[in-house]
Amino acid sequence: MSNAPRPSGKVSFDNAGRVVIVTGGASGIGLAVAQGFADSGADVIALDVVEPQQRDAADRVDYRTCDVTDVAAVASAIGGIVERYGAIDVLVNNAAIQPVASYQPLHELDPALLRRMLEVNVMGYNLVAQRVLAVMVEQHSGVIVNLASAHAHGTSRGAAGYGPTKAANMMQAKQWAIEYARLGIRVCSVSP
Repeated sequence: MSNAPRPSGKVSFDNAGRVVIVTGGASGIGLAVAQGFADSGADVIALDVVEPQQRDAADRVDYRTCDVTDVAAVASAIGGIVERYGAIDVLVNNAAIQPVASYQPLHELDPALLRRMLEVNVMGYNLVAQRVLAVMVEQHSGVIVNLASAHAHGTSRGAAGYGPTKAANMMQAKQWAIEYARLGIRVCSVSP
């Protein structure tokens, strides 16, 4: 057995100089992702419809209000980010909803609620990615990460609306990866 020191298990990243957008960055996974990128030195912009759940004086995340389903709001937000920061290196598409009222079998699911989930969880990813990809194509570089879910890989009762939207997020990433790889842009999905 070797007496060599063992790794601590702590992984550190250096993202200094990178500009990162995290949608849905005011709470939950999005907030943790935004803070993680900020801790690694990135300039982080969190887009959300609500104020962040937690904030302190050392918070280095630029929180901006943006409804990812509003075409004009997305265009304005992305335009403002490019104007302020000059580039976009990473997009983390995370904004999604799974309201308690959506935990229903399909025949009992309110069509208006299902439509809203599709707008936020699928169209929101598309609208933000469209604007960001226009910037990344000009840069010939960039990374997009779509947050999907375990619901994208398997079924469960009561997820008739949410599961298919998360499967769509995986498919979006696969399609965009094929479309943009030759332009130096990487796209993937992660299923927490």
